[in-house]
Amino acid sequence: MRNAMKALLTVVCMLAIVGSASATMKGDVLQVPKALVAPVLDGVLDGVWQNVTEEIMLGSVATAPDDWFDCFTTFRLMWDDTYIYGYLFAYDDVINYAHANTYEQDSFELYFDADNSKAALYDGVNDVQLRLHYQGTTGAEWETGFGNAGATWTLDKTGIENVNRDMDNGLGWTSEFKIPLAALMFETPYAETEFGLELQYNDNDGANRESNLKWWLKSGADDSWFNPSLFGTAQLSKRGVNEILDVQKSNGFTPTIDGTLEDGWLDFPEFSDNTYCMDTAGAFDETTVDDWTDARFHFWSIWDDTKIYTFVKVWDDVTMYDATSGNTYESDGIEYYFDGDNSKGETYDGVNDNQGRFQRKDVTNDDSEASGWFDKTTLEYVNLDTDYGWNLEWSVPLAACFIDNTVGTIYGFELQMNDCDTGARDDMRRWWSWDNLSWANASKFGEAELVPFGGRTAVEQKEAPGVVKSYSLAQNYPNPFNPTTTIAYALKSNGKVRLAVYDLMGKEVAVLVDGIQAAGSHNVEFSASNLTSGIYFYKLAAGNQVFTQKMTLVK
Repeated sequence: MRNAMKALLTVVCMLAIVGSASATMKGDVLQVPKALVAPVLDGVLDGVWQNVTEEIMLGSVATAPDDWFDCFTTFRLMWDDTYIYGYLFAYDDVINYAHANTYEQDSFELYFDADNSKAALYDGVNDVQLRLHYQGTTGAEWETGFGNAGATWTLDKTGIENVNRDMDNGLGWTSEFKIPLAALMFETPYAETEFGLELQYNDNDGANRESNLKWWLKSGADDSWFNPSLFGTAQLSKRGVNEILDVQKSNGFTPTIDGTLEDGWLDFPEFSDNTYCMDTAGAFDETTVDDWTDARFHFWSIWDDTKIYTFVKVWDDVTMYDATSGNTYESDGIEYYFDGDNSKGETYDGVNDNQGRFQRKDVTNDDSEASGWFDKTTLEYVNLDTDYGWNLEWSVPLAACFIDNTVGTIYGFELQMNDCDTGARDDMRRWWSWDNLSWANASKFGEAELVPFGGRTAVEQKEAPGVVKSYSLAQNYPNPFNPTTTIAYALKSNGKVRLAVYDLMGKEVAVLVDGIQAAGSHNVEFSASNLTSGIYFYKLAAGNQVFTQKMTLVK
């Protein structure tokens, strides 16, 4: 049975638990990693997405959803030198896209403020809003510039792509998209750019919009559509992600193994669980889960010259330490899997394919198991009950896992959560695999890599070729001309641009550009077929600067 969505009744405190203090959030700034591998736009969670933390949208400034299958949404974001990528997930038991008001259709809304100015009104320059419909009434899934002040600014949708996909279980839909950073008025170099951000989901179950969920705004008026000061803040991080988990080397922090999330952990990436599964065939049934706090985990993993350290935060509304069946794998617990040489064998090799299980029992009990070829006496671990479930913190020698302690070492890895609410295992969550075969088949593991502190791209981003560092207006070419010529100019920053032509008396005879343009090099062709021979001037106004050049028309 679907239970009421308890998470939405405790929005403020639970959101603080999710990740407002994590490496995903540095202070109050969401860290958006750089994609070293571009995702395939198909609405399916690619391997690279599995290493990007899932952000839950819990803020509700309208009627709360009935339960988490009525409306529950998450998002993930990445970027590269051209695009910002997104993966959107929505449980929605009734899809409705027929309302005359598009904001009352089932849809995601995305809000960007490229310079993070936090103005109370849209500036008409780089405060951008977009709406992504489940299915547009005219076949166009993206709607732009729909808000107050933003309505006068039309976003160039060239280069914007997305794919929507119905979930196989019929519980909702996903969407995967990419948007050019230039279209959003981001300025190069992109790395470490902070920008305003908000995401919202609109839910309509038949008549009008009943619920909306937001990432940042938790309460108050639903005013993001005209007030960018209500957006949160995100940053284009230098951390690079691909399909291999990046386990960063400690920066000198050595965790105290006590089950408490120390501040030192927050300097390192936070990873999400990503998959459900209930049998060896890969079948899964989310309807057995009460809500997102019933069975979910996040984790951190770091290394030093001798050990791997792991912290697992478990959300579990019912903790049962002993399964009535007597099978330890059916109790609440965390399972870990290592393949020291990443051999991907379809059976365990008897050398370095290891697995173990931490059962959630009283901390004074012997609540770990080890199988394969793992000496569990080398483990140091502590379980700790929390308001939201429990924590597990542990360390193990690299040598015990047959893992070399050098940067670039890649090993097989998997984490799994077993959830027991009724005396037997009800659900499983994993970081990587989509089936229940890791216990026998090392080829099902994901991969992890020992990387330096700071990650794979902990170097300053080089400026892209042709980055414009100042405003300029070039001499037209050809000059003299008859009757057409090209005028080139460069913009240091995104913003309003006006380029006009004047005769010797100062009368304006043509307006070539008048609007918002992205930073970079531009050119425009001018035709003087309706003008007489003579000398003319052209003037560029941009970035509070004005430039003038002279040109000669000879017919």
